[in-house]
Amino acid sequence: MPESPKIPEAFRRFVEPYYVDAFGSMPPVPGERLSLSDNPGRDLNVRLEEARASALFGDGIDKKTAQLLAFALLTGSGSPGGIWHARAARRYGATFEELYRTLEITTFFKGVQALNDGGRSLGQLWKEEQDRAASSGESKGQK
Repeated sequence: MPESPKIPEAFRRFVEPYYVDAFGSMPPVPGERLSLSDNPGRDLNVRLEEARASALFGDGIDKKTAQLLAFALLTGSGSPGGIWHARAARRYGATFEELYRTLEITTFFKGVQALNDGGRSLGQLWKEEQDRAASSGESKGQK
């Protein structure tokens, strides 16, 4: 497994409460971006991380709903980052039915490509959870 990028001190306050809590680990794309942001772009990236934390974890909307929205928006734009937000939504209590209904709404506005991309993400997430359950000896059905 590749080594995680070294996150500069200016960004460490965002990693544990906003990335690791939501995703279980630091996703590679923001990890790479933050690892390169200590000098050029540091001020902008700090402001972006503050805005991201406020949008996804601030008052006014629960974490599960925020992650469902992020899944929908990223999937609808063709971003591979959607799966990370599907995982986070599951960590915050979303069922596969809620994820799929979110995907249906995304498809209505963004078309069949969103259904294909989101379906691929949900299929991967389902398999990950089945594999994890099998390796830990669990035999529970997915919600």
